[in-house]
Amino acid sequence: MDPERERIQADLRGVLQGDVLCDDLSLQMYASDASIYEIRPLGVIRPHSLEDVQASLVYAAENSLSIHPRGAGSGLAGESLGPGLMLDFAHSMRRPLSISEDTVRVQSGMSLARLNQQLNQTYVAYGQEGGRYKMNQAAQDSNAASMSLPSVASRTVAKAGDLYKNEDWDLVDAMEAGKEIEELAVEDLPESMQAMDVEERKEHVAELAERRAGITAEIDELAKKRMAYIAVERDRLAETGDEGFDAALIVGLKDIARKRGFQFEGS
Repeated sequence: MDPERERIQADLRGVLQGDVLCDDLSLQMYASDASIYEIRPLGVIRPHSLEDVQASLVYAAENSLSIHPRGAGSGLAGESLGPGLMLDFAHSMRRPLSISEDTVRVQSGMSLARLNQQLNQTYVAYGQEGGRYKMNQAAQDSNAASMSLPSVASRTVAKAGDLYKNEDWDLVDAMEAGKEIEELAVEDLPESMQAMDVEERKEHVAELAERRAGITAEIDELAKKRMAYIAVERDRLAETGDEGFDAALIVGLKDIARKRGFQFEGS
């Protein structure tokens, strides 16, 4: 570790509750996001509180260092990367702050992928095939994760939508669709519910349904902000004449289609 990074690590570890990482391995891990860019930061801070964030900003200003906030690391334009101090909000500042009827406030590190994990915990597999279907749900989540971070985000938003229903194997969706829990044999319930009486089972499923509603509201709010950001970024690229990968791909496909006799409206 070079002297500057040693000094930064020693200075900040004395005033922050969160982690301060300046070793080569950690910096290399944080040098990239979902974009094609790679910029190694001078140090990584994992703030635990607003006070940690404020102290980091003061330290950066006093030492003429740039600050680079990072959430899920799913940006496609390298916006969370930079040569200064990176603030990793996804590590410790990822909790929901408040949920009202139409708005949700979350800490900066809350990500769609993390909300997807919480959403999965509200599913209650029942019946002989329930366990298999729940395993398939997890497998599809893994498939999305192996493709890209944007794929995880898209799948999470889809799972939070009104069309994603699993009443055939999920007890929460089944009861919402009108199924009575008394209809189920004890052996068709998950083991954790078999010792409960009928009222306890109903209360348990109702609590999970309420929790799911709160999580889907958070996902919806984050999805709106994500789409707004993407729209702004596309407008910016259009104004500067740059093309994102998706736009370039569409142009290329249209060129191939035209050569094969296809026509497009407005072009």
